[in-house]
Order: sequence, then C-alpha cells, then structure tokens
Amino acid sequence: MKPFAKPLDWSAAEVQRCQKTLERFYTILRSVKELGLDLKAAAEIPAAFLAALNDDINTPKALAELNALARRIGKLDTPDEKQSAAADLLAAGALLGLLQADPDAWLSAGSSETSSLDANAIQTMVEARDAARANRDFSEADRLRDALQAMGITLEDSADGTRWRV
Repeated sequence: MKPFAKPLDWSAAEVQRCQKTLERFYTILRSVKELGLDLKAAAEIPAAFLAALNDDINTPKALAELNALARRIGKLDTPDEKQSAAADLLAAGALLGLLQADPDAWLSAGSSETSSLDANAIQTMVEARDAARANRDFSEADRLRDALQAMGITLEDSADGTRWRV
C-alpha cells in the first residue's frame, strides 16, 4: 500500500474553485434538462471513470473524467447523445455523492442567502442591459453588467435571453 504523499489542499481558494466546477456541471445539466430531456435516464458508469477509482481510488483522475464528460456534452449535436452523456455524468457523479440535486434548485440555492436583493429590480436591470446591447450601447450594457456583478449577480447570456443567479 502506498503511503500518503501529501496533505489535503484545503484552502478558501480551493473550495471556491470546486464551487465553480460544480456550478459548471449543474449549468450543463440544466441546459440538457431545458431541452426537455430526462436527466434520470438509465446509464452505465463510464469505464474510464471506474478505472480511475479502481486505481487506488485515484480521485483526481476520477474528477478529471467527470470534467471530460461535462465537456463532451457541450460538443454533442443530437438530443439523444446529450441525454446519454448527461446520464453518464450523473451516474459517475453519484458514485462520489455529487450531482444529486436538481440543477435549477442547486443553481438558485444562493438566492435564499441574499433575500435582501429585490428580484424584480434585478430583472429590470437585466432587461435594461439586454436593451442596451440590442441598441449597441455597449458602455451602458457594461455599466449595468458591472453593477449587477457588484451585487453578486452572475449573468448567463444565451440565444434564449439572459438568465441571472446570485
């Protein structure tokens, strides 16, 4: 048996990096869900992920495989391929106790922590930013984006419009 080579890297920066990775995973899963696809479809755990865990529980390699699965979803074209890949990601994540929440619920979890923010006012600012972008008033759009970011709001632009979350 191999002795542990180094202690865990437990810092605020590492926790924040992990939080961002989970946000990315849940954002990808939400995009698949919005296509009307079933996130709970049956899936087999990907062989590369299992091989990483079978290699003396090589967690960093297993997490790298989760990242590869998430990236793969964005590159796929058909809804069936996206659903299959999302199911693989969820099945692999389940072995580590990850990705068990509904994507919408997980991504909006921070909203309750900042109940002092007025959702209607935020939505009004987001719509004003969208209008400024449509009118090619980029300085005003940037000013509104910066003001929202200062409030702790993350904007997600897509073809369907702009979404926001705390």
